[in-house]
Amino acid sequence: MNTRHVIVQGCALLVIALFLFNSGCTKKDDVATSGGSVKAGAPGANQSPQLVAQGKELFTNYCIHCHGPSGVGDGFNARNVDPAPRDLTDRDTEEGEIGFMAALTNEKIYNEVIGREFLNLEDFEALQEAYFDAMMMDDEAEAAAAEAKLPLLVPPAMPTFRYTLSDAERWALVAYLRTLHKNDAPPVEVSAAIDTSRPAFPAREAPDLNVNG
Repeated sequence: MNTRHVIVQGCALLVIALFLFNSGCTKKDDVATSGGSVKAGAPGANQSPQLVAQGKELFTNYCIHCHGPSGVGDGFNARNVDPAPRDLTDRDTEEGEIGFMAALTNEKIYNEVIGREFLNLEDFEALQEAYFDAMMMDDEAEAAAAEAKLPLLVPPAMPTFRYTLSDAERWALVAYLRTLHKNDAPPVEVSAAIDTSRPAFPAREAPDLNVNG
């Protein structure tokens, strides 16, 4: 075998080796970025398009003034809220980690954000103080108990939708929120028996303005 053939054969082997190396790297990268066990899946992949569309309309009407059109917390009213509206997109999540919103169950989002009771500022601050005191004392059990009572998502300034929207509408909002961040959450299911009527309250009587009577 002459020198020319040896050079050609060597170049061919080098090209094959580089191809196999790149293929291996590509597969490894795909595993790291395509989901699997280290990263949540595509936003809203499991959610009903009909529920998502309904939830998006509700989000536009009730939420974007604080959370912004894309849910990052940059609505026109955000600067007037303290604490600031939460970023619902998990955009600051580090590579390979599960985001804050993605780690929450559908039920957790519903109960803490959409279906919660009123929470006044004094109660909120008392819960925070109890949690931080337990953390300072290294009392893990007490800290866990306090954290369980402390709302994770909702500042006192955020309104509750328990008295505004129907149960079905609140679940539709959950389905839409799932499209704002990567997650593997199961689909939101709204049964035929769920309440679709908005809460109704007795009408207030007009005050008697007759000063002569």
